[in-house]
Amino acid sequence: MNERKRNEAEKPAWYKRAGEGPFGGKLFTERMMENVEREIREHGEGAAAKRRTRRGKKAARTAAAAAALLMLTGGGLAIYGALDNGGAGTVPAAEVSESAKNAEAAAHTDDIVPPDGVSAFRFGGRRYFYDDSAARIREWTRAVRTTEGIVWTPAPDMTGSAKTIYGMSMDDRPRTPFKLYLSGTENQELREADSLKLLELPLTDGEPYRHPYIDDLWAAGRYAVYATSLHVEGAPQLKNERIWMIDTAQAGISGRAEPRFVTDYHSAGGETFELAYDAEANVLIYFRSAPGETGTDSGLSEAVAYHPDTGKRETLDRGGAVYGTRGDVRTVTYPAEAGGSYTADLLND
Repeated sequence: MNERKRNEAEKPAWYKRAGEGPFGGKLFTERMMENVEREIREHGEGAAAKRRTRRGKKAARTAAAAAALLMLTGGGLAIYGALDNGGAGTVPAAEVSESAKNAEAAAHTDDIVPPDGVSAFRFGGRRYFYDDSAARIREWTRAVRTTEGIVWTPAPDMTGSAKTIYGMSMDDRPRTPFKLYLSGTENQELREADSLKLLELPLTDGEPYRHPYIDDLWAAGRYAVYATSLHVEGAPQLKNERIWMIDTAQAGISGRAEPRFVTDYHSAGGETFELAYDAEANVLIYFRSAPGETGTDSGLSEAVAYHPDTGKRETLDRGGAVYGTRGDVRTVTYPAEAGGSYTADLLND
């Protein structure tokens, strides 16, 4: 018997059950199994399960907690990752014991400490991180949480020596494309291999000196909202600035993202652009104003409520806008066409 077969034969029965069950994908690896087995050897199955059901104790990965549940329930608990290599997953109804339900709930409160030198984000009481320690400008790594998961963009490799966005020269450019990913909430480490790629911009836009960027990223319910532009080498101002949306629920089902154009804007030249989201009404509001040639208000000025579920655009009365705060977030309230009002959190504040 060779070394590999002997090792397989010596593994406990739950290895085989886990490999054949919902943990067979990349979201649950053999290394994670070994970590769980070591903990059980040292402390016993009961102690391992008990520690995972206590809030604030030593962090453990969701997959490891799921493996402990598999042992405790005889393999009867079905847990599926929402995404595995970009594919959409399903969660069938399953009857589980009350103790298993409690342990599963506790697993989702587990937290890990990200390594030093990486970008980290906190959503729903958990920390998520992307290992961009090799990136020169880590500010380009951004992440938000939609109702369907974590949407994030990894920092591309950039030319030049700047370590901040505002330190970049007008000739700096990306060596690798800007990309947008959707990850399930069960994995705290954001990795391209375990995520669904929503978008990849080309390195150039027809001309070798024009480079598309993802400039900003927000969450609006199940929608990812993001800003793009063209950075032209040697030019101080951005070109073709636009706002887009992606329905992450639809992307998770179909495995494809369909970016939807919302509006264009210009961040320089005396223009004003505001973007806000009313979560209760599920409405994205944008306001644009551009002075006329004489510096008066004879130029463009519009306020629009965009309904992403229907695509309807509702013209709002700019004169009726009222600004306020909700906690530490600035808000804007507009009267609605059909009566009532929209109160939206400012996204690009």
